[in-house]
Amino acid sequence: MAKNPSDAVFALGDGSGLLGSDFAEVRSQKRELLREHQARWESGDPVGLEEMLKNWPADPHSDPDACSLIFQEFLQRRLHGEEPSLREYEQRFPEHRDSLAALLSRHNMLHSLGGASGRQGCSLRLPEVGDEVFGFYLRRELGRGAFARVFLAEQSDLADRPVVLKVSNAEGSEPQTLAQLQHTHIVPIYSVHEDARAGLRVVCMPYFGGASLSRVLEEMWR
Repeated sequence: MAKNPSDAVFALGDGSGLLGSDFAEVRSQKRELLREHQARWESGDPVGLEEMLKNWPADPHSDPDACSLIFQEFLQRRLHGEEPSLREYEQRFPEHRDSLAALLSRHNMLHSLGGASGRQGCSLRLPEVGDEVFGFYLRRELGRGAFARVFLAEQSDLADRPVVLKVSNAEGSEPQTLAQLQHTHIVPIYSVHEDARAGLRVVCMPYFGGASLSRVLEEMWR
């Protein structure tokens, strides 16, 4: 059972929810620093970016997530009447040059469509192959979309059985909707694991092999 609401994990199916993966914990620390940084700006007592980056739970020079904190300061300075230039930040953090440009482009696009100002674009990465999340070791990426990624994974507490994991930010109620669908041709859900601090959700499903529909049709045509 979770010790507090922020560590909430619920399961559908086998009822086994695991907390404390390294990826989720590090992601939680990053989210907390982003919230602290924004709160300090909103209270009129901002902390220098370099000072905040000293507490970043990974190497800020090589970790792409550090760009979220950098860009958040850029946006906060704008909101407080300053006119920071992207070039200034590219010179201070050349290793994040491309990411900063991409975040600014996305922010401007959302703003032109009527999106609210603030922390738009400040998002953290989802796990990659080789990461361990909620006791699942990610072996191979099977697919990805705009908001989620799907992996072939091993479940370490159940003899490393192969499973499919859909990993996304913890938003919406998709797992509850999917759990209500019962049909022979719909893949069932084993379990759902969430960590509110990390803002991360994992949906675990059975693995039925690696054939795609296009491959099946190709073999049938032959």
